[in-house]
Amino acid sequence: MLHTDLKQAEELLKAGCVDQAERLVDAALAQGADEAHSYYLKGKICMKRSDWSGSLENFRRSAEIEPDGPASDSCTMIEEILNFYHKDMYNP
Repeated sequence: MLHTDLKQAEELLKAGCVDQAERLVDAALAQGADEAHSYYLKGKICMKRSDWSGSLENFRRSAEIEPDGPASDSCTMIEEILNFYHKDMYNP
């Protein structure tokens, strides 16, 4: 059942139902669901809300559990976004 909940959360997230997806992921985590996948989904939910620190935190948790999973690449992507610096924007 928990796997089904995470699949449903993914579909809700794709449909833009972020709050509903988060409730399912939180419930799955509370019941001991696949933590790596759950934290990865939480990271994606935070991304939808532009909560970059929350996103990075959840992706890192997922990557600690499953180092070869998709969260590792997502961590790198978020870090690159946060570290972006365009010199011309600050020195006209």
